[in-house]
Amino acid sequence: MQKKRYNKPEVSKEQLEWELLNANMRLAAEEKARTELIANLSHDLRSSMAVLAGSIELLKSKSSLDEKQYDDLLNLMERKINMQKAILDDLFLLTKLDSKSLNLKKKHVECGLFLEEYYYSCVADPKYGQCELYSEIPEDFPYMIEIDINAVNRVLDNLFSNALKYSKEEVRIVLGARRVDSEVQIYVRDNGEGISKEDMPYIFDRSYRACRVRTPDDGSGLGLSIAKGIIEQHGGKISCESTFEEGSCFTFVLPIAHLPA
Repeated sequence: MQKKRYNKPEVSKEQLEWELLNANMRLAAEEKARTELIANLSHDLRSSMAVLAGSIELLKSKSSLDEKQYDDLLNLMERKINMQKAILDDLFLLTKLDSKSLNLKKKHVECGLFLEEYYYSCVADPKYGQCELYSEIPEDFPYMIEIDINAVNRVLDNLFSNALKYSKEEVRIVLGARRVDSEVQIYVRDNGEGISKEDMPYIFDRSYRACRVRTPDDGSGLGLSIAKGIIEQHGGKISCESTFEEGSCFTFVLPIAHLPA
């Protein structure tokens, strides 16, 4: 029996040129973002190194520093070293995410218990001592998710830290969860500065923080990009809703591993 032949639909020259143009534009945008990221992080590292070198020279000169000046100098050096470590750690993790070589150690955990444990660790953390923390985790939330606990904790750390950093004087942070069909939605909501409509499309870009609203000693500015990569490697997705000067709500979705019996 003779097999039927199916001819592939012809693609016009104009369509090929359009697709090639779009591909080139995407590559150019990615290269620009990469160049901006490297330039900004290089500047941060060079500035930090200059501060450390100056501090070491001051200590070696045996200048007459009183106890407070000496302690302030050591604290400054410690901050700069920690900032450098944060940048290098984030770059290493981002490289792992890009190459799909991050070794996630996933295991099944009950979502409600996992979130409660994280919530109460924040309640006990002095960093959030002046914050109003609220839980909207349902009392009965037994859905199992398959996650790398450390990796997802890192996502939550980033969202909580950002909520604290960009909130008003009376900081309010909410951690909550809900089930939607075969997924769980986990969210962190704050009453902070919010994000403008102009910036919203770029917040998960790796160059967003580094190019727009970065401040000294904030770290690499790669937190949201890393969070996006981690959640996507768990088969989920992350998004944000925000009203400028009113607050933001970051939500990430994870598949339910299996429903409770």
